Amino acid sequence: MASLSGKIVLKIDPRKTSQTCIACGHIDAASRNGEKFVCTNCGHLDDANLQAARNIKAKAVNQYGLLLKRIKKVRQDLPKPKQLTLFETPISELTVSKRRQHRALIRGERDVPGNLGVQLDLFNQDNNIPKPDTL
Repeated sequence: MASLSGKIVLKIDPRKTSQTCIACGHIDAASRNGEKFVCTNCGHLDDANLQAARNIKAKAVNQYGLLLKRIKKVRQDLPKPKQLTLFETPISELTVSKRRQHRALIRGERDVPGNLGVQLDLFNQDNNIPKPDTL
């Protein structure tokens, strides 16, 4: 199915991949107990199926000389996560500013940017400048 969709398919011998420790390379059938993998040599603990998948990937990389690109999972420019209390909801700063602008529009506050004519009228009112006569 993968080859039909244009994916590369490589054959890897899966023998002993679920019994091999990815951390130290030790092979022991006693390391696997059902779904759990606990290395009898170094004590590495993992899910047995994930362990086997990682070993198959490592075999493919070594056998075929593949170069893998590391994917960054977390953006570095984001702020650190914040622990929320029970009744607190997460709010981004962008959402907060949008809410302030919306509330200001509803209340008719003057500090929200509007069209130029309205801004000039407000400036004139604040500085006691008489309104010019319009034609």
